[in-house]
Amino acid sequence: MLKGYGTSDWDGIVGALYDAALDENMWRGLAPRIAETLGASSAVLKVHGAGGRIDLVETTANMVIAPADQAWANHWHDKDIWVQRSVAHGLSKVVIGEQLLAHRELEASAFYHEWLNRLDIYHMIGAAFSLDRGGVGVLGVHRAQGQAGFGEDERAAIYRFLPHLQRALKVRNAVSHMQIDTALRHNALDAIATGVAIVDARQRVRFANHQAEILFRQENALRVVGGRLTLADHLLDGRFTQMVHNACGEPGVLAAPHALAIGREDCMALTLLVMPLRNGFDGRGAEQMALVAICDPQLGHPSPHLLRELFSFTRSEALVAAYIARGMSPAAIAARLGIGSGTVKTHLKNAMAKTGTHSQAALASLIASSVGAMVRWDADN
Repeated sequence: MLKGYGTSDWDGIVGALYDAALDENMWRGLAPRIAETLGASSAVLKVHGAGGRIDLVETTANMVIAPADQAWANHWHDKDIWVQRSVAHGLSKVVIGEQLLAHRELEASAFYHEWLNRLDIYHMIGAAFSLDRGGVGVLGVHRAQGQAGFGEDERAAIYRFLPHLQRALKVRNAVSHMQIDTALRHNALDAIATGVAIVDARQRVRFANHQAEILFRQENALRVVGGRLTLADHLLDGRFTQMVHNACGEPGVLAAPHALAIGREDCMALTLLVMPLRNGFDGRGAEQMALVAICDPQLGHPSPHLLRELFSFTRSEALVAAYIARGMSPAAIAARLGIGSGTVKTHLKNAMAKTGTHSQAALASLIASSVGAMVRWDADN
């Protein structure tokens, strides 16, 4: 671990860094510990990201800015002369404030009068270092005017500490992006009207979105037995097994997608799409998976709310258009909504006029292929 200049303190901080890399709440309190270990009055850990975004990972209390003054604080973090000159001086180099900006020049700057002076900061030691995705990590440790400046002992201690901080922030960023990516994928997949499952070469279900879970529970043509996705029809199940096998074939080889229709006695057929799911950057060295998309015409209902936004329909026009897209006849729609057939025809005429279509079939095709049919709709209003 680290040696010299408060060795036991630094060892504890380094251990806490790696805990914080995996748990965002653990960063709290690290800035005061770093400041105290270096005999300083304040410290900041921050990331300057692409597009000028500033991520304040952790600061001491003097650098916590009230929400009303946040725009002012963001401006001076962005215009931080010490950071700008540290980057120009060289990434991963530990610098002392006077190296970057002589005291006379510092005291004449707006950066000092408008920012540092209000935070009781005068001396600085720190470093800027590269992170993934074009980000720049920053460690700044400060002392107030009237205190002694920083010297070589502090510089040596930070040099030994810096690689640990850089690695911890890289892990933090990677974990954060994975969490965001996972949340986006799951939320998006749960919102759509298509069942989506990810299976391995043995047809074991590794992931299923909300719509797929509904189908597995309610649809007799599909079964999950012992964690494996199978089809009730043995002949079709054999074809499905072969499709999954092909999709999970040789690593790095992207097989063609295959489709399968599953007939049902009392309603329209289920349709399945099986395609390779590329795992990792090139598929090598990772388990191959297959993505199974399941469309049920009985469940893929266009959303009247979205149709109203898309085409300026009235509520009744949107309901009629949604049911037409589901294959219902005007008479069936009238019975479903408890209105007359003539009223349904009027709503259809208005919906066609607003969409520029000239037949029920064209209207149904437009609605079914619009984004209004991409999300789940579980109600009739």
